[in-house]
Amino acid sequence: MLAAITGGAYGAGLLIEDDWLRETAFLAGTSLILTTVATRILKIVIGRGRPYYTADPGTFRMFSLADAYNAFPSGHSVAAFSVSAVLAYRIDNVWATAGLYGLAALTAFSRVYADEHWFSDTVFGAVFSTALTRSVIAWYTGERGDTPDSGFRVLPTTNGIMFTYEF
Repeated sequence: MLAAITGGAYGAGLLIEDDWLRETAFLAGTSLILTTVATRILKIVIGRGRPYYTADPGTFRMFSLADAYNAFPSGHSVAAFSVSAVLAYRIDNVWATAGLYGLAALTAFSRVYADEHWFSDTVFGAVFSTALTRSVIAWYTGERGDTPDSGFRVLPTTNGIMFTYEF
């Protein structure tokens, strides 16, 4: 649905010659594609069981294609926060930002309420997609962090892996 809206907005931007709309749709579409592909890979590799399937949040079946083991991270949360991050950046208004992230948070909450995801699935999805989207925006605008080490990293630890985002 969001992909269709983003594509339609891009087409409308071309049709009415509105660069702001076209660029916003391009950023949202790019972010959606990147975060969706990354999320799908993570879902398959991690293989976390969904709450409706198991009462134990520690149930994993790595490399599973079964929907019952594709809880982490929440794809709906990822999509909602990706688009919200782009729109918040482009609109650049504190009230719009609060409203956009509030709507994205409601999306995440609805996934937990519907017993499709654990709370941590939605929180990780929100942080992960927002960080990736901010990286897409920085790439597009040519903005860099204050340090040469800014960006997203996946690091090995003694207990598994750690995801960090420095800005």
